[in-house]
Amino acid sequence: MDNLTPSLSAPLPEPRAKIREYLRQLFAGIGRELPEAWPNISPSEFAEYRQALFDRIDGLYQYIDGQSEIHPTQKAFARFFPETTLRLLELDWSQPEQRHAVTQDTLDRLERRPPAIVAYDQLYCTPDSTERRANRVLETIPQDPTSRVLFLGDDDLGSIILAPRFAGEVHVIDLDDRLLSYIEEQAPNVVRHKVDLFLGGIPRDMVESYDAVVLDPPWDEHGSWSFLAKAIVCLKQVPHARIFLSFCPLEMELAGAAMARMWRRLAQHGITAEAIETSFNLYDLVATETEGYQKLMKLYLPPVSSPLMDLLRLAPYAFAHLYQLRRIEHFQPNRMRKWWFDWWHSSSSR
Repeated sequence: MDNLTPSLSAPLPEPRAKIREYLRQLFAGIGRELPEAWPNISPSEFAEYRQALFDRIDGLYQYIDGQSEIHPTQKAFARFFPETTLRLLELDWSQPEQRHAVTQDTLDRLERRPPAIVAYDQLYCTPDSTERRANRVLETIPQDPTSRVLFLGDDDLGSIILAPRFAGEVHVIDLDDRLLSYIEEQAPNVVRHKVDLFLGGIPRDMVESYDAVVLDPPWDEHGSWSFLAKAIVCLKQVPHARIFLSFCPLEMELAGAAMARMWRRLAQHGITAEAIETSFNLYDLVATETEGYQKLMKLYLPPVSSPLMDLLRLAPYAFAHLYQLRRIEHFQPNRMRKWWFDWWHSSSSR
């Protein structure tokens, strides 16, 4: 896509209030008003409301799947907003309000960040999500002057939240000059590297050099692996080293065996999941309502006339899980495969 027109700067979000308003409008639209006590209802009551919504969504899926003129890609993408909504429903019921608490310092540091550009695949997470990621790094990685953390792409600006609180070095790789300049302004001690993570390679002196690698890559199979492979290359060969991957699995779960291929690839390179925190991150979809975003929706969403789809399309947030990955203990890689893998994803191959 060649439209680089940025969106307007997004207001500071209040995720829970927006989610609850959306859910109330949605259930009113399907003729099943949420109770006044929502979300303080019993598990059995929650199951009834979720089932009522799921039944309506399942009917929508059957209708779309039965339309032969709709492209399979559009049929798959039609599930994005319904599945996101089911996740938001569960989140609002099961998680406490304070999950979205955020410090004023974080709000101040992110307030003037450059607006997201859809063509760069930028979709900013909420400030509380950025702060939670920084906290996970601080809780997990040794607070030592020799420790190093790398952000592979940092449109969510986790580096400027982490750097003032971290004893070691913080590095960022990104292609966007606007973000790199903003990071320099807010956190001058962050080491910045301008690299195209799709077309460029990791500088050789960064290979196996980081105690933690933080990334929020594109959510398709090719894009996610382009970033994730470089995270593996950069990770130190030490027991405490971790990759913090923020990722929404919806697209790959709907694309056949894509998620299975990702886990198999990780295992082949000696990486396994230590923890998965569901719905850890939220992303403001309303702030992405640019011309470029609308073109994407027109391209991927099926051309169906459906009041339910119109309601679901108003989902205020997308979500992503946080996958905490580590090296498999005593893993012995194939030497030739490792040499090729490191060479291909480093600048020596370019």
